[in-house]
Amino acid sequence: MATDLGVTPSKALQLAIDEYNTNKKSGDPTVNLFIEDDEWDQEKALPAYKKLRNNHNIEILFISNTDGTIAISEQAKKDGVIVINALNNDAILNRLNNNVFQRVPALCLQFNFLVCSGNQL
Repeated sequence: MATDLGVTPSKALQLAIDEYNTNKKSGDPTVNLFIEDDEWDQEKALPAYKKLRNNHNIEILFISNTDGTIAISEQAKKDGVIVINALNNDAILNRLNNNVFQRVPALCLQFNFLVCSGNQL
């Protein structure tokens, strides 16, 4: 089931990114999408995050797993990565660091690990 939360939204995001990259102005950053599935498992969230960070030097992370968000929040802050949990908006996430943002209405998609990264995003 966790995989189902990421498949359709990741395809939608890739379409949007492709459209942006095709039509962006000269000098605008190129955006890339990298995906890693934490299987909605808190124990797998940090290794998945580290893989994305090490392999792709991500700058923004989209995640919908609250426990996973908690698990990666301190490492993301150390790395300067912005974390957006676009599914949840609760008191637990309110207590995390200032690199963690919750439920962005325009991005309220259900997905597991979707990551955007750009040259200078």
